[in-house]
Amino acid sequence: MMVRITVPFLAILAWLFACSDSGLRQLAFGACLLHESGHLVMMGLLRQPVRQITCYGVGIQIQAESCLYPLWQDALVLLAGPFCNLLFAGVLWLCGVREAAVAVQLGTGMLNLLPFQQLDGGAFLRLWLPEQGELGEGDSPQCGEMSRRDKGAGHPLNRGQAAPCKEWTMSMDKNLRKTRKNAVRHLKNKETSCKL
Repeated sequence: MMVRITVPFLAILAWLFACSDSGLRQLAFGACLLHESGHLVMMGLLRQPVRQITCYGVGIQIQAESCLYPLWQDALVLLAGPFCNLLFAGVLWLCGVREAAVAVQLGTGMLNLLPFQQLDGGAFLRLWLPEQGELGEGDSPQCGEMSRRDKGAGHPLNRGQAAPCKEWTMSMDKNLRKTRKNAVRHLKNKETSCKL
């Protein structure tokens, strides 16, 4: 596992701890660490090795060793960060803490569940929605209900060709059995990595 720390991350970290007027910045940094720890702990529980952790100025990116994990595992990893923040906010609340610590933990958890591309909520939605340009001409939305990742490498939609909706729907049941095997073979050949 490789850890990369960028200069902007160090600058923001120095700013957070140099300005100790209210402690709110330190609470926010602690909430971020708890959030990312949630992702890492879930990856460890699911036995997903971490390839790289990169600390940027605006966040932390965790890359898994492979993209070959089931969607439900990816979903659990994505939701583990916000869940840790929300759980910790609840524990603080039950312990009688009614200060900024609860608000920061709650805010961090809820913010990361928003459906924006770089946040966990957006990544969670992308697991289940078709990718842009995945549907061919004339295809109805029902034809692209599965993510490209769930279709085999030989599927027409993964080769940039339009597949008739009726034909794809009829062959879907037969192809679902081969899908995971084909996806694993295709991804092993490309040596891809996942970004969280």
